[in-house]
Amino acid sequence: MCKMCRPRAYVFSDCHSRVLEQLRGNVLLNGLLLEPDVTAPAQHPEHNTHNSESPRVMVAQLDWDTVTAPQLAAFQPDVIIAADVLYCPETVLSLVRVLQTLSTCLKDQRAPDTYVAFTIRNPETCQLFTTELGKAGISWEAAPRHNQKLFPYEEHSETEILKLIL
Repeated sequence: MCKMCRPRAYVFSDCHSRVLEQLRGNVLLNGLLLEPDVTAPAQHPEHNTHNSESPRVMVAQLDWDTVTAPQLAAFQPDVIIAADVLYCPETVLSLVRVLQTLSTCLKDQRAPDTYVAFTIRNPETCQLFTTELGKAGISWEAAPRHNQKLFPYEEHSETEILKLIL
């Protein structure tokens, strides 16, 4: 995706150090230049002065339980893709809180296109997520499913992509 699209920046995030290390490795494996680790892009004053033809690529620690509205606003996202984030019910409330906080702190900006992709491991967790989105005033629609199996694991698991309207 990083090589095909041309945004100003990509920010890959997680809260766990092992996942962050894996993200860094994947970025480097794909031949991309990695900027220093950040908790928010605003920590780097050169954020708006990056003129290279290649997009900025950052790995950021983002803890849904402790991130603040100013930290979220500093990311200035145009598109959010959250993948494999609905693996247990304990994370749902934190994720919805982050999405709700992000939607309120971007009032003067266009809301980012937001997609959540997940494997349906536990239907109750998925139901909890959509229920909590509704309580937070975040509407959603299911993206059309594709019939083609692209990966071997798709034979044994069902995936879903939701487009959220923040």
